[in-house]
Amino acid sequence: DVWAVGDDGTTLHNTGQGWQPIVSPTRNSLYAVWGTAANNIFAVGDRATILRYDGSKWTAVASGTTENLLSVWAASATEVIAVGTNGKAFRYDGTQWTAETTGSTKRLSAIWGSGINAFAVGEGGTILRRSGGTWNPLTSGVTTNLTSVWGRAASEVYAVGDAGVIRKFDGNNWTAMTS
Repeated sequence: DVWAVGDDGTTLHNTGQGWQPIVSPTRNSLYAVWGTAANNIFAVGDRATILRYDGSKWTAVASGTTENLLSVWAASATEVIAVGTNGKAFRYDGTQWTAETTGSTKRLSAIWGSGINAFAVGEGGTILRRSGGTWNPLTSGVTTNLTSVWGRAASEVYAVGDAGVIRKFDGNNWTAMTS
C-alpha cells in the first residue's frame, strides 16, 4: 500500500497491482505524503495545500497559512505535523490545523517522528526537535541544507543533505557519518 504525489496535484496509489491515479482536488504541486491507515493519508504542497484521503477520496483541508508546505508526518489520526517555508509548522489534532512556533525562519524540508517526538530539518543545517508540543533547535554541526530525515527510534535518527552530508542522532547529539 504505497502512495506517491507530485506536480499538478498528482496522487498515485499502488496496492501491489500497479500504480493507479486518484483524482485530486488541487492542481498545486504536492511534495510529501504520509499516512497511518488506509483512511488516514495526508499530502502537502504549494500554496498551503493540505489534502486528506479518507479511504475513498481526497479532500482539501484549510491549513490557516499561505506558506508552501514541504513535508508531513503523522503518528495517528489526531497527531499530524506539516512543515514548510519560513520555519512554519502546523499540527492537526483530528479536528483542526494549528500553527506552532518553531523559533526558526529557515525553510523546513522534511519531518519524521517517533511517538510524540518529531524532528524537522532544513535550510542551513537547521534541525528542530518537537517534544511535549515545544520545538527546540538542535546543533547539527553543519551549515549545509538538510533535505530529509528518518529514523528507527528517537535515539536513532538520520538527516541527509547537500554535498553528501549525513548526520546521525543518538538521542543526545548529532554526529557526522561518511557518505
